[in-house]
Amino acid sequence: MTLFLLLVCLFLVRSCTSVSIATRNDCPARCECDETTIFCSGRTFDVVPPIPRRTTRLFMKNARLKRLGSNLNDRANLTHLILDSNELTQVDELVTARLLSLKYLVLDGNKLDRLPANLFRALPAIETLSVADNALSVLPNDTFDGAKGLETLCLAGNRLRRIAPSLFQSLTNLRALNLYRNYIGSLSRETLARNRRLVTLRLNRNHITDFPVDLTKYRYPNLRSLFLQHNRISSLPQKAFRYVPNLKYLLLENNDISRLQSGLLRPLKGLERLDLQRNNLLELDEGSFIGLSHLAHIDLASNPLTSLPRDVFTDQHLVLKHLSLCHNKLTSLDSGVFQGLVHLQYLCLADNSLYDLPCDVFADLRLLKELYLNYNQIERVCPYLLPESKDLEKIDMSHNLLREIPLHLFSNLPKLTTLLLHHNQIVSVADRAFFGDVSLETLNLDVNFIKVVNEQTFCDAVHLTHLNLGKNKVQTLTASSFVCLSQLQMLHIGSSALLCSCEVLWLNEYLALRNITRIECHKKISGMPKRVGQEPFDERSCEKSSLITASATGRGSSQLSVASIVSSFDNVQEKISAVENRTESLGKNEEELRAVIEQMKQSLDVLQTKVAKLEQVSTACPVSNGRMFINGATWRKGRCTLCLCKNGTAECKAIENCK
Repeated sequence: MTLFLLLVCLFLVRSCTSVSIATRNDCPARCECDETTIFCSGRTFDVVPPIPRRTTRLFMKNARLKRLGSNLNDRANLTHLILDSNELTQVDELVTARLLSLKYLVLDGNKLDRLPANLFRALPAIETLSVADNALSVLPNDTFDGAKGLETLCLAGNRLRRIAPSLFQSLTNLRALNLYRNYIGSLSRETLARNRRLVTLRLNRNHITDFPVDLTKYRYPNLRSLFLQHNRISSLPQKAFRYVPNLKYLLLENNDISRLQSGLLRPLKGLERLDLQRNNLLELDEGSFIGLSHLAHIDLASNPLTSLPRDVFTDQHLVLKHLSLCHNKLTSLDSGVFQGLVHLQYLCLADNSLYDLPCDVFADLRLLKELYLNYNQIERVCPYLLPESKDLEKIDMSHNLLREIPLHLFSNLPKLTTLLLHHNQIVSVADRAFFGDVSLETLNLDVNFIKVVNEQTFCDAVHLTHLNLGKNKVQTLTASSFVCLSQLQMLHIGSSALLCSCEVLWLNEYLALRNITRIECHKKISGMPKRVGQEPFDERSCEKSSLITASATGRGSSQLSVASIVSSFDNVQEKISAVENRTESLGKNEEELRAVIEQMKQSLDVLQTKVAKLEQVSTACPVSNGRMFINGATWRKGRCTLCLCKNGTAECKAIENCK
């Protein structure tokens, strides 16, 4: 008995081995196979190679096939035939191949200009057919006769201009029809009359001028997605959506629709997404979106809307999360226009003509994450404009006319990480403008008119990693303005007035310790490099300005500075008087007047510089050997200690990773 069992086991092992060897032996050359699937994609074949009869799936994508040949004949087990991205000009062999089990046929990206007659009578099990990106221009009425089981049909990317009214008549089980990117001008009445089980209808990127009439006549209870974008539709009939009550996605962007009639969308109780950007909408009716309790996404961008009715979004059941109104012509907003949108997370009002915003216009948006107000004409904002949102992460107010940042405007926004204020007219940033619970990481103030960066300007934004102050009017910088920003990785300063002088000597150490990008000065004094951080300063040339001996900081020095300032004031006053005396005689000689004004400006610049130097002397820090450092200067105390002169007090701390 034991011997018998052993012989049976040996027989089974040999049988299994022989099957495995056969599987490898009958796999077509240059292909990869498993038990029932063959992969020949990416190889080069003139025709389909011989395949085993047990094959259920054949993949020959991008195989340079020019014709099918006869090796598919009588492959009764074949269910998937994937032949996309080849060079086939006809597939007549499929009519006689007797592929009785074929369910999925993909012929995308070939050169087919027709489909053979009676094709689907020879493919009784077909469920999915994709012939996208070919050269089909005409499909006879009986093309799909016999394809009663077809559920998915893709004819996208062809040259179809007209769809015969009875073309899809036999496709009573059709779930998805894709006619994307053709040249279809309209769908005649009854074209979709028998396709009442449709779930997805794609008609985008055609030349359609009228809304599909069958959708206003027959009921399509299963239709979930309707794609009509990039067409030429100018109006929507009042009954457009009466018979598609379960529609969830309605995409109508890039048309010429000028109006949404009151109540037009009301039948769409389950609508979740509505895209109407790039149309010609001139106005919206009050209550345009009433009853749409599932609507989460509305895109109205790139229309000529000039105003919004107060109650346009008022619906206690609205769960709107995404609202885009950018690229319109809005000049003002009613204070209650966004009232009740308590679920809104994204709001775009960019690229309008807004110049004033009511203080409470965003009050209800407590879940807002992103707010875009860039490219408007906003000159000032209320200190309490922003909502008390614990989730607000990004604010873009760039490209406006803002002159100041009100105190507390950006305070207590715990998740705010990105703030864009570049291309405004900001002259100053209030001290502690970012006071409170803030997580700001990126702050862009590029292209403004900021002249002074104070000690407390950014010190509450301790998480800052990227700070852009480029193209402002900053003349000098002190270390106390940035010393509290321990996580800073990028500091960009390209001021048109920044002077590379001994007053910015501390930046060499600061940039070196943090590996921050260099700072480019507009002008420099003798012996100084033009790019801070690129070349080392000659510290000896700064001894007279940043290192001050005890005798140079006594009363006499202060009196001399005061006398110099008084003298400068007298000179400026004399020039002002001279201008007043000469104004009448100048008449219309504007050039001479401008020259005098320019001289006055230069004198005032000199005066401001002397005042700054006097302030530095009065707040200098005494150190050993009778020396003193001016306010804002830095020096090393030993190898691994960096000191900063801060209002007369030396603050020293250990340099990280210094050995």
